[in-house]
Amino acid sequence: VMVGTNRGNTPYLRNVVEPSVDWQFSRQGSVGILYRNNILRNEDNINYEDTTEHYVRPSFNYWINQRNNIALDYGFTKGEYTREGAMLATPDFMSHSPHVRYTYRFDAQMSMFLDYIYSYRDSDDPGIDYNVNNPSVGITYAFNPTLIGTAQVGYFWMNPDRGDDFDGVTSNLSITQRDGRTTYTLAFNSGYEQDQFGFDNLGFNKYYGGSVSISHALTQRFNIGFVGSALYREYAFVDRDDWVYTADANARYQLLQWLSVGCRAGYLAQDSDLDVNSYDEWHVFLTLTAT
Repeated sequence: VMVGTNRGNTPYLRNVVEPSVDWQFSRQGSVGILYRNNILRNEDNINYEDTTEHYVRPSFNYWINQRNNIALDYGFTKGEYTREGAMLATPDFMSHSPHVRYTYRFDAQMSMFLDYIYSYRDSDDPGIDYNVNNPSVGITYAFNPTLIGTAQVGYFWMNPDRGDDFDGVTSNLSITQRDGRTTYTLAFNSGYEQDQFGFDNLGFNKYYGGSVSISHALTQRFNIGFVGSALYREYAFVDRDDWVYTADANARYQLLQWLSVGCRAGYLAQDSDLDVNSYDEWHVFLTLTAT
């Protein structure tokens, strides 16, 4: 999902194609590969950049035995930017991001895991090169068949080739309760993102956020729900902080076994320390999904 609003209200085209192939070579293991082509083309190519993302991620997952699992993946990204006129475009870049996770399953109720992510970004001049290290540890615990909790905590540090280091806590804390046809989820997350293919391309940032969601199955085919969230974001290379608030109601109806129609309506507000970057919006999305 690409989040972002073009406050200039100029026409644009966003197109994302993401094919993937997965092969389960045994009951214990699988391999896969994913490719993503993501383009943004702005009619106003002076104030807004055109961007192209090429992303490839091979992956491997294997249960050594009933208790021990290893998961590996590697992401490669190539980003390209163009802008007309005298204004400089964001420098093109390539990035490499290997990731490994080891999981130990104590029993049907509890699993623990160790996770490590490394990223390296190589930018064309005058861009900034940097690397990121992010180790973490987590646990998943089923209190009972309807109540499941996850707690993951780690730390990241980003080292640029010039400028100050940037670090913070990464976390994923959530609890999910299923009560008949209704599911409740309360979550808190923190970590980092790399905003490279939005409208502003503001780059590396860290965030802290919380969300609450409710989903209810009115019938076997018809689901309704609500999601509310609050997120704080601080940027590494831009002197800017943002608060983003969202509230959305959603509904989905399964027309056929392979075809569903959905609707999402709600409100989003961005409160930035610079007033020119603050805005709010009302939105409605209609979706048709074939599987």
